[in-house]
Amino acid sequence: MSVTDIIKLILVVAGLGVGIYVIVNIVIAIRRTAESTKDLVDTIKKATDETATTPRTISGMEPAILRRVKRDFPDFNMEVGREMVRNAITYYFAALNGDPPDMRTLENVCTHALAGEILSLNSSDSIQYDMFRIHKIAASNYVKRASNATITFQAAVEYKRPNKNLMQYVYESELEYYFSEDNEGAVSVARCNYCGGELEERGGKLYCKYCGSPVESKLSEERWWRVNSVTKAR
Repeated sequence: MSVTDIIKLILVVAGLGVGIYVIVNIVIAIRRTAESTKDLVDTIKKATDETATTPRTISGMEPAILRRVKRDFPDFNMEVGREMVRNAITYYFAALNGDPPDMRTLENVCTHALAGEILSLNSSDSIQYDMFRIHKIAASNYVKRASNATITFQAAVEYKRPNKNLMQYVYESELEYYFSEDNEGAVSVARCNYCGGELEERGGKLYCKYCGSPVESKLSEERWWRVNSVTKAR
């Protein structure tokens, strides 16, 4: 073997050595990238799972709102109101799943209009709401008007749709106060038994605006407050 052949062999071996070195480093880099990608995917999945199972944040203003409500309705019971909202939302999802309650049951907590809306919801095998759960309900706003008053509630709701992850959403419902309600769900003003004048609420009782006569029956949140809406807020 000539000196030239030996030099050529050395160069080939050296060339192979450099190639192997580069390939090894490429493999190491790919492995590191794959591990980093897996870590990133795992982190995203963990965050997604935590989002799905962590109740959504809802209003923390309930104590202040309750004080405002109590000034206008001293006998108002927040737990009763909260339970009415809970029932209305539960009935709403029951209807979405094809199992609505009857009108009488709905009208114990809902306005006639909302009860009709719930009964008209169409269920579908491809749009089921499984693992339904309400984590927490809290009052988020209160507005008093000349003819009625409204307490807005937020509810942290959890459910699972077909082929989707368990998710959390915030639903809002309005609990509205009416003097009386006709069969169509519209507000009608109660009248004085003595002079037929319109009534107004003062301190949890009804009085005639004209003659001042009190109405014997005490206002009751169980009877006069009704849920008038169920909507997804976020």
